[in-house]
Amino acid sequence: MMGVQFSQQFLIAFVVGLFFIVYFAWDRFNSKSSNPNFRYRVMAQVNVADLGGTGALRRAYLIYLSTMLFLDVLWKTNRADS
Repeated sequence: MMGVQFSQQFLIAFVVGLFFIVYFAWDRFNSKSSNPNFRYRVMAQVNVADLGGTGALRRAYLIYLSTMLFLDVLWKTNRADS
């Protein structure tokens, strides 16, 4: 697959993780989404901007942006060292 080789440990961890997800979420996978007892009904009724106002949304975007920039600089610094 285009020169990508997966190690045996990665494949084992992937399969074990897949089994965990299927085991613990089997009820969610089999339930219908039109269930009247849907717990997160508020997510369909509330707009994202209503959750915390524009100030909180801007702060979240700023935190996200600064985190991504920090990780990018860190990644580029580590690549330059090697």
